[in-house]
Amino acid sequence: MLEVAVQYNLTKLIDKCIELIVTDDHILESEEFRKLSPQAALELAKHDSWNLHEDEIFETMYRWAAV
Repeated sequence: MLEVAVQYNLTKLIDKCIELIVTDDHILESEEFRKLSPQAALELAKHDSWNLHEDEIFETMYRWAAV
């Protein structure tokens, strides 16, 4: 759903999807998370809903990109 929201620039849907993603560790470790497009990953990385420190956000995104 995040992919579609990013593709069509649906900001409210992007916000809701990201809020769900960053608050669920199972999603962050899932295979679907690793398959996000670069555009969706960028939106996710720059969103302010993360409950992590900036370094932890970087590490999460770095692990995703390394796969």
